[in-house]
Amino acid sequence: ASTPSELYDDEQPRRRTGARALKTWTTAMRAALRLAGAATAAGARLGAAASKPPRKKKAPKPKRSTPRTKSRATTSTSVGQSDEYSKTDATQPTPGTVIVGRFRNGYGTRAYRLYVPRAQPTAGTRPPLVVMLHGCGQDAEQFAAVTRMAERAEAYGAWVVFPEQSQNANRNRCWNWFEPEHQQRGEGEPAILAGMIRKLVRLHQLDPRRVTVAGLSAGAAMAVILGRTYPDLVAAVGSVAGMPYGAASSATTALLAMRGRHRSAVELAAAIGGPVRTLVIQGDRDRVVVPRNADRIAA
Repeated sequence: ASTPSELYDDEQPRRRTGARALKTWTTAMRAALRLAGAATAAGARLGAAASKPPRKKKAPKPKRSTPRTKSRATTSTSVGQSDEYSKTDATQPTPGTVIVGRFRNGYGTRAYRLYVPRAQPTAGTRPPLVVMLHGCGQDAEQFAAVTRMAERAEAYGAWVVFPEQSQNANRNRCWNWFEPEHQQRGEGEPAILAGMIRKLVRLHQLDPRRVTVAGLSAGAAMAVILGRTYPDLVAAVGSVAGMPYGAASSATTALLAMRGRHRSAVELAAAIGGPVRTLVIQGDRDRVVVPRNADRIAA
């Protein structure tokens, strides 16, 4: 049996030729109509323009004898050349409030929440500063709510700052305690946090001899790093489920260190001075950060 296409093979060339001719003629007519319409519209516009009276030319403005300069008001509240401060930092803070700010220096930028206590310091003294570093998956506001440290600090008239890790630096908001570039004085996140502490102490006239840094998990590990690399700035460290200094050098070794398998040789060359006072808190049933880490911190 023959298919329909085979039956009409001899007629297909003629049909195709006629179809192409019709398509070409239709396309040409459409183009001609478009051109005719465009010409009509152009003629109408020209006629309307010719009927309008000519515009009077304005006299040219006299040229200025002096060049024009833009004056821009600038306000600087910086204390150091490498640090940047927001305008709100320069205002007198209201007791019992929280200042949401951002600190920036040559090593990076981090946001923070600063609690201003209602209690005023006694004459001749300066308020202490407590630095609270959150754990992975947390932010500054959450950590302030769950720890209630601002409420506790109120009894002592202490200022409390909650720095916040950026998701650009770590997608899980973990402080990068396990990377060598964040374990050194004058580098990475320790330098950012140290600059933030110096800024707040200078700006709000806090006691530089009473700065305490405490943290949870990754925040505790970073608090330990600050105590080892900035003992001249940090008077005491609080570690809750933290890690010893220099226990890991990568994300892979960090997981091993949390289970108690630290590097064979802990490098303390980056640490300066002696150890600072440290409070070590560790759950004896913690399976993520095993209790052996608390013993290593104390040792």
